[in-house]
Amino acid sequence: MSLPAEFSLHHSEYGPFLGADIWQEENGNTLSVLSALARLELDPWGEAARLSGMPREAAASALGTTLSRLPDNHCTHREITALAARIVQTLPKPAATRSQVDGDKARPASGWNMLAWIGLALAAAVMGMGGSGWFL
Repeated sequence: MSLPAEFSLHHSEYGPFLGADIWQEENGNTLSVLSALARLELDPWGEAARLSGMPREAAASALGTTLSRLPDNHCTHREITALAARIVQTLPKPAATRSQVDGDKARPASGWNMLAWIGLALAAAVMGMGGSGWFL
């Protein structure tokens, strides 16, 4: 069984972020963002999505706060801040920024989703009224 695309590092837009190196651990292994988030019992893909929706400065601040909670953290506040700023640069740009850059070619999905829900609610209401004899 294969994982959905959003959970696959090979096809995920978050791959560069999740695979980014944080630091080398005492055993010689390099700690990745994915491993660090998992150690903190955070969903790596969910956290990547959350951070990518923020302005870069806010995302760097949030990531820095998260990384400072790692138990084997031997970095100063300044080092964590610089590290987080570097790592968030690997996140995809927020959807709003992408659509502005693309010249607003695509309508945001949230607008279409709302119209679909309204249409479904109206259809259900009409069907419900028709069954109760309102249209007789």
